[in-house]
Amino acid sequence: MKWDKAIAFFKSKGKYNWLFAIGLLGILLIGLSGVMSVDEAADNDSSSITISSEQYAANLENQLCDMLQRVGGVGRCKVMVTIDQGTEYIYATQEKNSKNTTETSEDNKFSAEKESADEETYIMVETDNGEQPLLITQLSPKVKGVVVVCDGGDNPTVCQKVCKAVATALHISETRICVIQGTIS
Repeated sequence: MKWDKAIAFFKSKGKYNWLFAIGLLGILLIGLSGVMSVDEAADNDSSSITISSEQYAANLENQLCDMLQRVGGVGRCKVMVTIDQGTEYIYATQEKNSKNTTETSEDNKFSAEKESADEETYIMVETDNGEQPLLITQLSPKVKGVVVVCDGGDNPTVCQKVCKAVATALHISETRICVIQGTIS
């Protein structure tokens, strides 16, 4: 019954009220979508994504292989990435410095005492899993070296292109990259 009255109201007032109602509905939908996206972002921030060093290396290998197969003369390829160290986590800390100093005078022949204590504690935050240290940043594992086996590995020009591409992509020295020809199954 309420909808019948609303429809009758809009029919009696003309097309401008319909446009006004559609505009209000659009604003309402935009407002709801903004609230929904904020809730989704909060859910994503609360659960940090961590991957193992092996998964990180496997992802790099797949990305490098896809990239290198597009380089002229490389052909089919297989890539192996070795990792020097795992993921490094940096947590927020709070430092406390306390110093005690006693001055001496030559006339009174007092001995000087200096005492200094430094204390560093993690800043803790309450999460769904209990109290945990506040994570500032997560550093990706360091790449130790890369081996590329490809069809064009016997061509010096192709080897140079591959070394340059891998060195640029991973920000490592070309001396840490080995490119050879081999059979790829």
